[in-house]
Amino acid sequence: MSPPRPEPSLAEQVVAAAAYALSKGLADAAFTTALTGLYNTRAFDLLAREHDRGVGDRLGVAFIDLAGFKAINDQYGHDAGDAAISAAGERARGVAQILGGHAYHVGGDEFLIIFPAASLSSFHEAAVPLMKFEVAIESKSLLRFPVSATVGLAPASPTEPLATVRLRAEQACRAAKVRQLRQPLVWDEEKEDVKIVDPRWRCAACGATVSLLVPEEAWRPDGPHPCPNCQSALGTEPPAPTGA
Repeated sequence: MSPPRPEPSLAEQVVAAAAYALSKGLADAAFTTALTGLYNTRAFDLLAREHDRGVGDRLGVAFIDLAGFKAINDQYGHDAGDAAISAAGERARGVAQILGGHAYHVGGDEFLIIFPAASLSSFHEAAVPLMKFEVAIESKSLLRFPVSATVGLAPASPTEPLATVRLRAEQACRAAKVRQLRQPLVWDEEKEDVKIVDPRWRCAACGATVSLLVPEEAWRPDGPHPCPNCQSALGTEPPAPTGA
């Protein structure tokens, strides 16, 4: 019979606790984003690899893009933009928890919610708090401004890689943005495969150079098309070269 192991000394306990904190900190830095605390693209890639090997249930994807995010930065400042991203991340986390899935912050103002196949029918109701909400910034005398999201959904596939399901969700989000929908759009290959013209324009009113998403059937080379930032009619002049 082996002798009982002695209780770890205080020095050993302190070192073990510090080592655990360090390893957790390194994992958080590698696989989450500092602004939201959500999983990042690296974490999604790990999940996709296991999913595609047949580990666990098949998963659907929601792609989330904040509407008019550049205008929030331009009008209220970058701290307001950060507050909007942080608030959206927290709401995405809440939606994911309701659905039994996880939320990911994949860059800028874009998020993913990965959810079990059976949760698709519950998504619209669960996502209501995410679609439109208000952000307050105490440091700016309780500045309040509205934030809304555009969401594309791709149902789980029994055969496709998770990265492909994600791509379909992103395409559905683009289609929802073009149609200015204020509810999640579920990808349907026959109905939602919209060809989109994506030219770059300069707005004479606000000076912004923007990419404008326009359905091919609605595209008019001579405009006018509204500026996404200020809603003024865009001109037909191309943007100035970088550095001009």
